[in-house]
Amino acid sequence: MTQDFATSSSTLLLDLTNRYSENKDKTTNHILQLDYTMPLGVGQTLSLGGKLQLHNATSDAKYYLQDVYDPSTSSEYEYKNKILAGYGEYAGNWNKLGAKAGLRYEHTWQDVAFHLGNGQDFKTNYGSLVPSASLQYTFSQGKNLGLKYNMRISRPGISYLNPYVDKTNPIALTYGNPNLDVEKAHNVALVYNMFSSKLMMNLNLHHNFVDNAISQYSFYDADNLLNTTYGNVVSSHQTGLNCYVNYLVTKNTRLFFNGGVSYTDLRSDALDQSNSGWSANIMGGVQQTLPWKLQLSAFAISSTKSYTLQGWNGGYNLVTASLSKTLLKDKLSLGISGLVGLNKGGKLNIETYSRGSNFTAHNDIRVPIYNVRFMSVIRSATQRWWRANSGTAAYKTTS
Repeated sequence: MTQDFATSSSTLLLDLTNRYSENKDKTTNHILQLDYTMPLGVGQTLSLGGKLQLHNATSDAKYYLQDVYDPSTSSEYEYKNKILAGYGEYAGNWNKLGAKAGLRYEHTWQDVAFHLGNGQDFKTNYGSLVPSASLQYTFSQGKNLGLKYNMRISRPGISYLNPYVDKTNPIALTYGNPNLDVEKAHNVALVYNMFSSKLMMNLNLHHNFVDNAISQYSFYDADNLLNTTYGNVVSSHQTGLNCYVNYLVTKNTRLFFNGGVSYTDLRSDALDQSNSGWSANIMGGVQQTLPWKLQLSAFAISSTKSYTLQGWNGGYNLVTASLSKTLLKDKLSLGISGLVGLNKGGKLNIETYSRGSNFTAHNDIRVPIYNVRFMSVIRSATQRWWRANSGTAAYKTTS
C-alpha cells in the first residue's frame, strides 16, 4: 500500500506497547405491526397499517494497556431508538393496466446516554413523509412494463449525531451534528420484465437523486482550529441501466448475466467540490449439472472504478467456482468452492484516490485473495455448517 500526501511528510513512530480490548454488545429489537386491507370495488383495494419498532442497544468496550484497564480510552453507552409509522396504499387493476399509490409517515425518537468514554448525552426526534407510486402495463403473459417511483430514507448513526467535541488534537476539533436530517433518496425507474419456461430477463433504467446526502466536512474557525463535523451538504445524482438474464440452455445448463452501467454526478456547494464519471459492473456465469448429479457453478465478476465526491474507488476482477453434491434425499450436501483474483499472482488490486483543497491521497492495495473452501451441510430442523476456511477450523451455526 502506498500513500502520497501533497502537503507534508513526516516520520511515524509506532508505539508497540501490548494492548487489547474486550467488547460486550447487546441489542434487542421488538416490532409490533398491524395491517388491514379492504376491497373498494372490482380489482381495487385500500391497505392501511401501522408499525412500532423499539430498538435498544448497549455497548461496553474495555481497553487494556499492558494488562491494565484504561478507562480514558474505554467506552460504555446506551442507545434507544423508537420508530412509529403509519401508511396507506391504494392498488387498482383494470385489464392490462395496474396502479399503486402509497404514503407512509415515520417518526423517530433517538436517546443516547454515555456512562463512560468520549461521548455526550443527547436526544433527537424527527418525522419523515415517504411517498411511493407505480404503473404497470402487461403486454401478454410473461411480458410487462412498469414505471415506478419511491423515496427511501437513511437515518444518521450515533457517531454522526454525537455532539461531543474531541479535543485530543491541539490544533483540530472533531464532533458530530445532532441537527442532521435524514437522507431522502428519490428513485425513478422504468422496468421491463420478460419470462418464459427458459428465459427470464429484467431491464431497469433508473435515475436516483439525493439532495441532502450526509458527508463529513472540515473548516477553520476564528481561533484557526480545524473543525471536522457532518452535514447534509452533498447532492448526488445517478442515472443507469441494469440488466439481468437467466437462460436455460438445456435441462442441465443454465447461463446467468447480471450487469449495469451508470453515470454519477456529485456536488457540494458547502465544500465547493464536485466530481462525476461512468461506472460499470458485470457478473457472468454458468450452472451445470454433471454426471452423478454434481452441480457446478462458475462466475466471473468485474467492476470498474466508482466515484466519490473527492475522488474514486478502484474496481476489481475475480473468478469464483463451486462443485456440490446432495445425498440422502437432499438432506446432506457436500461441496468445494474456490475464489481467485485476476490480477497477477491471484491478487485483488484496489486503488483509492481522493483530493481536497489542501491534500491528495492515493492508496494502492493488493491483497492475495485466492482460497479453497470445503463445505458440508446437513439440512434438518437444525443446520450445521463446518469445515470452512480451507477446512482447517471447524465451526457450527444453528438456525
